[in-house]
Amino acid sequence: IKRGEPETLAGYRVHRVTGNIAIASGGKLVIQPGAIVKMASGLVISVQGGGELEALGTRDLPIVITSIKDDAHGGDSNGDENETMPQAGDWGRIETSGTVAMDYVTIAYANNTGDRGVIHGSGGTIVFDNGVIEHSDSECVRMNSGNFTARNSVFRNAVAAFGYSGGAGTVCVNCIITNVAVGCRGGGKSFTNSIFYNVEQMTEQNGESSSFLYCVFYNPVGYGVQSFAKCGSNDNVWDDPLFTDAANGDYTLAANSPCIDAGDGTVSPSTDYWGNPRMNVLNVTDNGKPDENGFCPDIGIYEMPGDGEVSTPDLYVTDLEFETKTYRQGDEMVVSWQDVND
Repeated sequence: IKRGEPETLAGYRVHRVTGNIAIASGGKLVIQPGAIVKMASGLVISVQGGGELEALGTRDLPIVITSIKDDAHGGDSNGDENETMPQAGDWGRIETSGTVAMDYVTIAYANNTGDRGVIHGSGGTIVFDNGVIEHSDSECVRMNSGNFTARNSVFRNAVAAFGYSGGAGTVCVNCIITNVAVGCRGGGKSFTNSIFYNVEQMTEQNGESSSFLYCVFYNPVGYGVQSFAKCGSNDNVWDDPLFTDAANGDYTLAANSPCIDAGDGTVSPSTDYWGNPRMNVLNVTDNGKPDENGFCPDIGIYEMPGDGEVSTPDLYVTDLEFETKTYRQGDEMVVSWQDVND
C-alpha cells in the first residue's frame, strides 16, 4: 500500500488475505467497523515508518483479525468444514514502526515465530483500546522501541502477555492479563488499574522492575505463584478479583469484588469497555484515588454501576424504512430514517 489515497477493507464483510500486507511510508490501510480479516498461514501485516493502520471498530461492530481456519468468525472461509481448527501461530503478526490505531479489535491465533509479539513494534506509536489479543504462540505485545498504549483491553491465552524488549514506551491502564505463562517480561513498562489473573509467573527477565500501581494479582490455590513482591505497596493487592465467569470470558465484577472503587481515577479512561462511565458505587468504601469529579474507578475493564451522574440520551430514530426482501452479501440495502432530538 503506497502513498496516496487510503486503501480500505470494508465493514460487514469477510476478507480472505492470501498475501502479506505491506503499508509503505505515506500509505494508509483503513479497516472499517464490522470487518473480519482472515489471514492465511504465516502472513504478516507490516506498517513501515510513516505508514498508518487504522482499525476503529465499535461496541456493536467490532473488528476481528484472525486465522483463515477460524470458523467462529465469518464462517468456513477455507472451505474444509471441520477438518482444520484454528490454533496459536496460524498466521504471522502485525509488525510496525509506523502508526497503528485500534479500537474494539480482536486479534487471534497469530505469532508463528518465537520471541515476537502479535503486535511487534520497532518504533512508531500504537494505541490499542477496548481490544483483545488472544491465542498467541509467543507474546501478545513486544515493543523493541516506540510507544504502545492499551486501555480497557484483555491479553490472554498466550506464552507471555508482554515481551522482554520495550520498556518505558509500554503503558497499560485498566487492562486484564489472564491465562498466560508470564505476565511481563523485561522492565520499564507501566501497569495501572490492571488485573493479573491465572498468570503462572507474574514477571521474568527483570519484569519486576516495571511499574505496577493500583493492580490486583491472584492465582487460584494450586496454580502458579501464590504471591507477588509488588503487593502491599503502591496500592497493589493479592486478592481474588471475583470475576463473574472468567472461564467463559466474563470479566464483570461481583458486588463484593476488591476491584470496586479501588483504582486511580487520575489516569483511568473516562469510560469502561462497554462505554459506561467510571463512577463510585454506593456503600463501598473508596480505596482508590479519585478523579476530578471525586469518583474512584474500578480496577479492570468493566465498571460496576454506581451513583455517578449518567447522561440520558435524548436522540432517537423514527420513520425507519427499507425494502423487505432477501439480501445476500454484497447486495445494496437502502435504509432511511428520521433523527429526533428532544
